[in-house]
Formats: sequence, structure tokens, C-alpha cells
Amino acid sequence: MGSELHVIGYPYGQIGGPFPIWSKGFIASEPDVDIAGLPIFLIDCKSRAGQSGSPVWARFRKGDIVTHKGQDYQAKETMNYFLGVYSGRLRGDSDLGLVWKRSCIEELVNHAIAHGTQHQMEQRRHRFSASFSGEFSLDRFISDEFEEVE
Repeated sequence: MGSELHVIGYPYGQIGGPFPIWSKGFIASEPDVDIAGLPIFLIDCKSRAGQSGSPVWARFRKGDIVTHKGQDYQAKETMNYFLGVYSGRLRGDSDLGLVWKRSCIEELVNHAIAHGTQHQMEQRRHRFSASFSGEFSLDRFISDEFEEVE
């Protein structure tokens, strides 16, 4: 918890030329624990209307320590990691927002690929290649991009 993140989108329908607006925030709840039985977690971020559906990225700098499943790991290099999709604020007067977890997005994409119109999926496959669940695994990301701290 407390890791820096960014919600990247177009608040109020704002178009900043070819580039979206980056809203900075922090993870506010334990990402490995579902909220209200749903695959979501909370963030603390000054987001705005129009950012729903935006990707949420964590930023790890070289040397950052991350705890995953009770073990500490250290980032090998500076990197960004896709956390999920921003859904909106918990309440209008709060900076707490909801993020659908990466695993949920993976399931949705894999379902669309498996059950969508074959022609539509073939046209889109070259833009986004969702593969087996191991591709999106936080365990795999941690083991590939972080070193265990002793």
C-alpha cells in the first residue's frame, strides 16, 4: 500500500492534444484483497469526471521495495506496471476511487477473445495480444522484474 500510481485519461472530456492527462495518486487499500467481494481495490487520487475507464499504472523506481505475499522484493530497474482500470470515485466528495483489478481485465479480454465474433477478434488481435494467464500474473512480474530481499 502507498505505492505511487497514475490514472491516465481525459478528465472532463479534455483533449490535451495527442496526450492524456496523468493524475498522480497512491494505492489506498491492500491490492490483494477484494472489496465487497469484487475484484477491485481503492486508490487515493485527485481524479476527475471523465477518467472512468482510464488505465491505472504503478510506478516502481530502481531499488523500490515491494512486499508480495509476505516477501520483500527490490525493483531491478525503473518500470511501470498496469494495475487495472479506474471506475470512479467512491463518493463525489472523496478522493478515494475504485479500480478494477488487472486480473479482472485479463478475464474480460480472454473471454472476449474466446467468445467474441471471430472476425472482430482477428482484426483486433494484432493491437492487443492477450495470452495465457501467466502473461498477466503479478507473481511472474515480481519474479521477472524484482530481486528477493534477504
